[in-house]
Amino acid sequence: MSAHPDCNAQFERIAKPKDEYLAKGEPVLSIDTKKKELIGNFVREGHTHTQAQAQVQTLDHDFPSAGQGKLIPHGLYDLARNEGYLHLNTSGEMSELCCDSIAHWWTQHGSRHYPDARRLLVLCDGGGSNASNRHVFKEDLQHLADRIGLDNRIAH
Repeated sequence: MSAHPDCNAQFERIAKPKDEYLAKGEPVLSIDTKKKELIGNFVREGHTHTQAQAQVQTLDHDFPSAGQGKLIPHGLYDLARNEGYLHLNTSGEMSELCCDSIAHWWTQHGSRHYPDARRLLVLCDGGGSNASNRHVFKEDLQHLADRIGLDNRIAH
């Protein structure tokens, strides 16, 4: 398969505002929601770090009815500071979760690191709840802007 002739166009469009915000010392966040995980005593891939003789008993099947809900990891990456933040939630409202994560980041970190900021650039993949055609996401973004006092711009 050959690459689409305009495959870099989207990244080039995103690079312009990203470079502008970074040059002016304004925050640029890249956001992404990771794979949902069932909460409970289920088998997970990877290594378990326990005491030498300890065994961990888990269920052999991951039926949702045996769990206590789903965990939704939402990641934020501050490009200028090269720092990542992970928010864990059990809410099913992805757009609201995204905006709450950004608001929490701003309150706990961003407002200290960017005290003179007037705007925020958020880079997102444009899939799922943060797609450009999702009206709920746009409404939640306006509520976010009102809440944290920054004009926000989204780049997909």
